[in-house]
Amino acid sequence: MHSLYHCASSEADVLISFVWGTSPGTFQQYVTSQADYVTPIPDSLKSQDAAPMLCAGVTTYAALRRSQAKSGQWVVISGAGGGLGNQKLASRGMALRVIGIDAGSKEKLVRDCGAEHFIDVAKHNEKSMVEEVTKTADGLGASAVIV
Repeated sequence: MHSLYHCASSEADVLISFVWGTSPGTFQQYVTSQADYVTPIPDSLKSQDAAPMLCAGVTTYAALRRSQAKSGQWVVISGAGGGLGNQKLASRGMALRVIGIDAGSKEKLVRDCGAEHFIDVAKHNEKSMVEEVTKTADGLGASAVIV
């Protein structure tokens, strides 16, 4: 059974749901948790710089890990120039070869974030997109597609 707690600094009822239950205080400075479910943040890293990694970064990292793509394999990232998309391009640390797909206006951002190749979605239909990805990925296609 879940409970909702009212947050004094918000008009909304807010719920933090952990694996084992609930706890009040999404706007708190501190919260307790089991050590298996937390990641230490170095004191030298500002909270505003760490925050995106805790939400978007973990979300996208989990998708890449669950894809089971291995180092050196091709991964297609759809919407690669968006908020979660460019976080996914942190896949460079996993040594994945990235094909970013998005609108042509996002090409520079996607490449700057580390995509090895870029495909403009507006220039392809479904069939030609599959052909382009296959050709780009050494004729084999991608090992994973993250959308």
